[in-house]
Amino acid sequence: MKWKFKKSLYISFAIILIISFLEISCKRGTKNNRQISVSVLPQKYLVERIAKGSVKINTLIQKGMDPASSGISPSQVALLLDSKIYFAIGNLPFEMGQILETVRQYKNIKLIEQKDDFGIKDNENPHIWMSPKKTKIMAKNILNNLSKEYPNEKVNFANNYKSLIKDINKTDSIAHQVFKSKKNNTFIIYHPALTYFALDYGLKQIAIEEDGKEPGPIYLKKIINIIKNQNIKFILVQGQFNKTKANTIAKECGCKVIVINPLSENWLSETNRIIRIFDSEME
Repeated sequence: MKWKFKKSLYISFAIILIISFLEISCKRGTKNNRQISVSVLPQKYLVERIAKGSVKINTLIQKGMDPASSGISPSQVALLLDSKIYFAIGNLPFEMGQILETVRQYKNIKLIEQKDDFGIKDNENPHIWMSPKKTKIMAKNILNNLSKEYPNEKVNFANNYKSLIKDINKTDSIAHQVFKSKKNNTFIIYHPALTYFALDYGLKQIAIEEDGKEPGPIYLKKIINIIKNQNIKFILVQGQFNKTKANTIAKECGCKVIVINPLSENWLSETNRIIRIFDSEME
């Protein structure tokens, strides 16, 4: 299914849910003074690090769900309508930025285009949170908006933000050290979730998905030849995706399949784990 088609479906779905819950929201009156909504769990991590428990966080895409194919539950929409701030990535299919006032996290970030079957721009890759450099921009957006909404806590927010940025900078520094020693900068992944991560560190990401769909035999053969010719030892697969194709390729090439979780609630831990995987498996 085309990304655009998926996006239109989720916009329609969002409109229906919002209309259904508009009456509920009106009956509640003013919005919950401490309710914040985010699109994905890595954003929740950033808000928690900066707010330190001073807000309640509603995450629309929960653990195990896929942003490209999962719908939003009515209860989550109700919490969203009751939120003071909605931090949206900005271009995920399910997001409702066209309807609700949101803080789009891709602000001040140059997005990378994705192409359709004819090489025409289809959408921008949304996985900005997998880049430590882009994550710092997201964190600054969160700090600014929380400080504006809760001015009495801006000093605490600023201190927490500094601690978060220190951790992100450390991770970024480790990654630069790891990748500057690698001879081969190419890696294989099922879904292109590390597009911005690869950009940060001069890597070449090759996705098994062909324009967001299951790969055809010609493209599969191309992937297999790349793996064999470049002696690539591993294939990355996001936990929310089917591993059948990756396992088939790995068996053919004698390499291993490694599961990663770009949607992990603990952004720092998972990002560091992904860097360690590259360090141990990439030549």
